[in-house]
Amino acid sequence: MMQSPKKDMAGVISFYPSERPDLVRQLSRLPSYSKDELRSNYHRVDWTQYEVISVYENNGIVQGFSVAWHRSKYYKKGEIRILSRYWKNSSIRLTNTHTELAMPHLIDMIQHQLAMCKELGFTEAFISREKSPRYFRKLITSIQEKTNIQWHLYDDKQCVCMPKSSSCWQYKASTKL
Repeated sequence: MMQSPKKDMAGVISFYPSERPDLVRQLSRLPSYSKDELRSNYHRVDWTQYEVISVYENNGIVQGFSVAWHRSKYYKKGEIRILSRYWKNSSIRLTNTHTELAMPHLIDMIQHQLAMCKELGFTEAFISREKSPRYFRKLITSIQEKTNIQWHLYDDKQCVCMPKSSSCWQYKASTKL
């Protein structure tokens, strides 16, 4: 388990699912995501299937999360997707994302997941996003600047799950662990 104190909007706790059943229970009870366009990603989630779970928390309350996930059917051996299923409560979302990309709590989440995935034996990690290639490039550049971790940004969309589904073709950046 890794934990970072609150630096800006939230603290970050990252853990293997078996380490924090209390947080897994809290994640399972989060309120509806009815206004989120990706709400189907958060409905009836089996949190135990993920390699690493990270949460944003304030005063013991989960206000966001993402997971690191290896899907052997779709990813290369040794490859893992980080920041998957990423969600933040509106209370810690910026209304203007041009203010600062890669906020300190996001950097903590990324660094936790990379370290824990390496500990699990993974050799490569990636982040992907379905839309907004310009924003994604800026985000990856900001992450590189703030972490000194080099990322390879693919020019074209890459398949990250079911090839027949258009939403599975996403902009992708990867790094060696």
